[in-house]
Amino acid sequence: MDNSWDHHHGRSEKLMGRALAQDNYRDKVFLMTKIDGRTK
Repeated sequence: MDNSWDHHHGRSEKLMGRALAQDNYRDKVFLMTKIDGRTK
């Protein structure tokens, strides 16, 4: 599962957190996140 704070201003991370908390789903996935904060 891939996610980023920038997707829907953090809402996607909250939704994914709820999904991972159910039925020990976190133990069954590879989780990664990223940030889209590049500047010059």
